[in-house]
Amino acid sequence: MTIRRACRTIDRVISDHQQALVEGVARVFHVCADLSMADRLCVLTLAWNILAQQSRNAALAIPGAFERERSRQVAELQQNAWLVAEDPPNLESELARLADAIPDGFDNEDIVAALRHLLTIRDDVDKAQS
Repeated sequence: MTIRRACRTIDRVISDHQQALVEGVARVFHVCADLSMADRLCVLTLAWNILAQQSRNAALAIPGAFERERSRQVAELQQNAWLVAEDPPNLESELARLADAIPDGFDNEDIVAALRHLLTIRDDVDKAQS
């Protein structure tokens, strides 16, 4: 097998693996679709914790593997925490939600002030990302 052919085979396997992951996520979303967002997050958190515990328990069979697996899981959790903490708000959704939440008789000047405030936040986020 040539190196080029081996690389194509590796690329195809990686692509197949990525596609399988995407399909797995789609199946999980489908199964959880009827749950509220809070319940979906709870179910997925519980599932992650149960699987992580099973993975750490399986690692006990190999000397030093438990600590490596636990460290890997902690690093994964820290990366996820960073992603959540650094996720900028979706200002378009916030604007739409704000528009839907405006009660009848609300003064137009108040609406304009609220929109200006959200646009200022958007500009601040844009500046921070550049």
